[in-house]
Amino acid sequence: MKKLFALAAVVAVALTSCVTTTEIPDPAGEIAFEAFNFKAQSRAHYGPIVGSAYPADEHFGAYAFFTESPNTVYMNDVEIQKDTDGAWRNTTQKYYWPNGGTLKFWCYSPYDTAHTVTHDKGFAFPDYTTTADLTKQVDLMATNVVPEARPAAVAAVFHHMLAQVGFTAQANGTAKDANAEITLNKVQLSNVLPTGDYAEGAWTNLDGTPLVYEFVDTPQVLTTTAQPVLPSGNATNALVIPQDGTEGNGDIIATIDYTIKYTDTTVDVVKGVQYKIPAPWVQGKKYIYVITIGIGNEITFNPTVHNWEAEGNGGTITVG
Repeated sequence: MKKLFALAAVVAVALTSCVTTTEIPDPAGEIAFEAFNFKAQSRAHYGPIVGSAYPADEHFGAYAFFTESPNTVYMNDVEIQKDTDGAWRNTTQKYYWPNGGTLKFWCYSPYDTAHTVTHDKGFAFPDYTTTADLTKQVDLMATNVVPEARPAAVAAVFHHMLAQVGFTAQANGTAKDANAEITLNKVQLSNVLPTGDYAEGAWTNLDGTPLVYEFVDTPQVLTTTAQPVLPSGNATNALVIPQDGTEGNGDIIATIDYTIKYTDTTVDVVKGVQYKIPAPWVQGKKYIYVITIGIGNEITFNPTVHNWEAEGNGGTITVG
């Protein structure tokens, strides 16, 4: 993605000697970061991250504004990554706390995502586009930090800008379902808009050709325990722009195909079962839809015999 960043109303003045970016030791100490996320994923980690650790091989961008002079920038889209000593910093130039003034930080992830930023309203991500390729998804995140003091490391707690959507599937679990093998052949999520503008905490102008997500590439035999529905070798759900299906693309639909094997020779193939996905998908939320498939009731019989119906007097036969 091409980098596009801008600063609104940045005051073009030379920084004084107290605003140093040299590697000369400063009594105030170096600016370093302590990066966290909320079960994020990144370009380096395509599956959801377990716990709150920011991916060690991901990079994020940082801005620092002077709180006393908000339009004056101290760190201008500085690339932050994990250094060899374990500290999160810019690895080519160290930044030190200024002796005069305090700082407010805005950070975004991953680094080099197209954006604009202002000291008061934070980030905007214009014309941001998602993908239906689950192996190439990027978890867009951002945060703002106003340290009360000059900490050893700035606690950057990233929040998700997108929503996460996935499925689990299971056999119904009743006694009758144990007599059949249920195989999930397809779970498709369709009519998801891919592009939107993010600013001031909200997504607007959703647009683009609707995406179709494919969650199954190898048929999955179901058990009575719910299992994630994921393509083979992949362990991630869909990252989507928050939406509720009323933005002009119509209902968001899950389409399911499955096969039920009753005996060695009897197979029931069911295709095109559709389910309207409840709305809305909210920023920073994860939605897991549970697919439960069971067989129909057993075919049994209740035999009875219809009584003979009388036709009336059949007549008299006289012999002799």
